[in-house]
Amino acid sequence: MISYEKLVKKLKENNISQYRLKQDKILGSATITKIFKNDGLNGESIDIKVVDKLCKLLDCQPGDILERVEDIEGYSDTSERKYRG
Repeated sequence: MISYEKLVKKLKENNISQYRLKQDKILGSATITKIFKNDGLNGESIDIKVVDKLCKLLDCQPGDILERVEDIEGYSDTSERKYRG
């Protein structure tokens, strides 16, 4: 699953709050909730356009704010999905 822990940390380091993300219309409420839920460790997916927007805001690369971690029971629904080719 993808962890947003690095993103949450980088936003905090740059003094960018959830309030600012919403107030400045950088991100919508649902996306903010997905990112900050459980401090970024939740298995929720966000759109690649959001990743691009955040990279521009933070002047970074996707690998600086995203990290793939092993699935943790209760945090990711990916283990439940079946391929339907």
